[in-house]
Amino acid sequence: MKLTPDFFHEKETRLFLDRAAAALSVPVSVHGPNDWHITGRGGCAACTWVNKQLKGKQACRASREEYLEMVLRGNVPVTFVCHMGFTCVSAAVIPEDNYTVTLGPYVPDTDTSKTGLAIERGLAALNKTDINRLDPPFTLEDMRTLPQGSVRAATEWILDGLRELFKDFYSNTPEDADEVSGSPTATATPAPKHSQGRHRHRDNPVEVSIMALSLLCGRTQECRTFLLDFLEENKRYPEQLKPGIIRMVSQLVEAVKRQGGDIHAVWSTYTAFVESVNTLNNDESLIAAADKVLRRAARTCSSGFKHKYPYLPKAIIALHVSYHEKKLLTTTAETCDVALSTITRTLEQLTGANFSEVRGRIRILHASRLLRTSTLPASSIAKLVGINDQANFGKLFKRYRGDTPGAYRAYYRK
Repeated sequence: MKLTPDFFHEKETRLFLDRAAAALSVPVSVHGPNDWHITGRGGCAACTWVNKQLKGKQACRASREEYLEMVLRGNVPVTFVCHMGFTCVSAAVIPEDNYTVTLGPYVPDTDTSKTGLAIERGLAALNKTDINRLDPPFTLEDMRTLPQGSVRAATEWILDGLRELFKDFYSNTPEDADEVSGSPTATATPAPKHSQGRHRHRDNPVEVSIMALSLLCGRTQECRTFLLDFLEENKRYPEQLKPGIIRMVSQLVEAVKRQGGDIHAVWSTYTAFVESVNTLNNDESLIAAADKVLRRAARTCSSGFKHKYPYLPKAIIALHVSYHEKKLLTTTAETCDVALSTITRTLEQLTGANFSEVRGRIRILHASRLLRTSTLPASSIAKLVGINDQANFGKLFKRYRGDTPGAYRAYYRK
C-alpha cells in the first residue's frame, strides 16, 4: 500500500506528531512529492520570517532538494545545514515513497559560535544586507541548542512511530480500499459492511478514481456531490468530518496524479484548504473550500488529459447523465466515434473498473442518495437508476455498499 497525504491528516498521526514536536521542542514537518508541504508541528520565528520572503522560501526548498536524493535513497536520517546556517535532519518516512519528515531547524551544541555569521550570510543572500546580524528581524530564543546525535535518534524514533501507525492505518482499512491500478479482478471485492466502519466505506478507490477522472474531463459538480454525500453519511461521526473531508480531497488529488494529471499547480490551493479546515464550522463552508481545490484541479489538469483522451469527456458525461439508459456503452461508443473496447480498456486502465462497473457504481451512488433523502420504495429507486429487477438491484447495492438497500436506509433514518 502506497503512502498518501491522508495518512498524515489522520487523528492518530496528528497526535503523534504533536507530541513529538512538543517533547523535542523542535519543529517537525512532512513534505511530499514536489516538496509539497503536507503538515507541520511546532515552528520557530526564524523560519516563519524567512518563508515570508519569496527568496527565502525558494532557498529553503533548494536546501531540502539538495539532499533529497540522498534522503530518499537511504534508510537512515540525513543531517544537513540550510541556507541560513541552521541544522536540520531529514529522513524518508517509507523508503520507497517520496514523503519525508524533517526535524529542525536547531543549533548543534558544537557550533553555537558560528550562528551569528551564518545568519549574516543568509540575510545577505536574501538581499537583506541592511540588517545588522546582531539585531536580526527574528528571535533565536525559540531555537533549541541540542547535541547532534540526539536529534538523529529522535528522528529514528519518529520514523518507527510513523511506520507503526502506517501499518495500523492500512490494516484497519477495508479490503476494497486497497489501491487499484488497472486490475479488473481487484474491484470485485465486496464493500465493507457498515458495522466494520461506516465512516470509511466512501473511501473506495474505484469511486474516488471515477470522480478524479470526472475532474480530468472538466466536470466538478459530480465530485462536489460526492463530497456532500460523504458529509451526509458521516453526520453521526462529527469528529470524522474535518479529517475525513481532507482525506477525501487528498485521495481525489492523488488519483488525478495517478491518471496523468499535472497537479503541481494544485498544491498551493490544497495547502490553503487544509490550513483553513479547522476554522470552518458547517458543511457548506467545508464543501466551498474543497470545491476550490476541485476546480483548480479541473482547470489546470484537464487540457493535456483531454488532448490524450479526446473521447473520454463525452463518455464521462454519458455515464453521469445517462447511466439509467439501456445499451449505454454502444451509444456512447457511437457518440465518441471509437470502438467499445477502446472506452472500456481506457476506463480499466484509469479506474481499475470496466464500463459496466463504472456505470454500476454511479447508479448505486444515486440510489444511496435517494434512499437517504426520499421516501420512495426501493423498487422505484431501482427503476429510476435503470435497474428493473429488484433482486439484481439488491445484489448490486450490497456488493458496493456492504448492506441491503433496506438496511442502508434504516441506518440513516435513525
